[in-house]
Amino acid sequence: MNTRLLCLALFAAVPAALAQNVLTVLEPNGPQVVRAADLGNSLIEVNGKLVASKGTQYGLRKVAAYRKGLVKFSQLAVKETRTEDNSLVLYGNDFDAYVGSDVPLKHCFLVLEITIENEHRLIMSELKDLNPGEQLKIRISSRTNEHLDEKHYLLHVFSDGLELLNSTMSEDYIAQQAKKTDELLMKNRPDSPVRMARGTAPAVPVHPAELLAQGVAGTAKVSCSIDAQGTVTAVEVVEATHPQFGEALAAAARQWKFEPAVKDHQYVAATAVIPYSFKLPAPAAAK
Repeated sequence: MNTRLLCLALFAAVPAALAQNVLTVLEPNGPQVVRAADLGNSLIEVNGKLVASKGTQYGLRKVAAYRKGLVKFSQLAVKETRTEDNSLVLYGNDFDAYVGSDVPLKHCFLVLEITIENEHRLIMSELKDLNPGEQLKIRISSRTNEHLDEKHYLLHVFSDGLELLNSTMSEDYIAQQAKKTDELLMKNRPDSPVRMARGTAPAVPVHPAELLAQGVAGTAKVSCSIDAQGTVTAVEVVEATHPQFGEALAAAARQWKFEPAVKDHQYVAATAVIPYSFKLPAPAAAK
């Protein structure tokens, strides 16, 4: 992972640790949200394009909406070195950890927030895009005049300019903010039918081995009952050219995750009828 660290000077008060933020940089026309990082440069959006910022003053600011996604830090280890030159004592800290996410994340970067007495400092490092289930090894370093305890630092992960909920926040807090997000986003959301959840790979129905060996193709159709959370609560075979096709499709459908239907600005339970074709593999080309 190619990273270049930036020490950032704060121009705004840093909010409480358990709050979701955006990282802003002071531009001539006012504070702008940092959307990404590239080769050590902070990128902001100008006329729909990401360009390098020329600002040098940064700050964390609260946002009203909360983005879903759980980022976890694991195997976090802090290695401290102490150097002394006459009466000057310096502490170096290397933060090593693994970062994982349950959703795909683009334009990622890491911010280490350090708070010592009345001093606030931010250090930023680039991250690769994160894929669900992937564990990305990270390192970010700091230099201070004091020893750092756990209460002195906090790691933030950003994606496309917005901080993500992470494992330093309690499950209750995450649930509360996710509810706030839904309420804010639902106010202007039009009615929509249930659909497959984005960012997930649905289980693929398995062609029954007996029928496959016999060279039998066919179709099936199932009716899925889906609750307001997008979970499949019941599956019924509507029709099938062979009972085994219906059973195979139903088995896969029970593992699917959906985006629930929207009615009158609320998620509601709904039913989706889904067909599927069981095809035979193409014959191997003759040599």
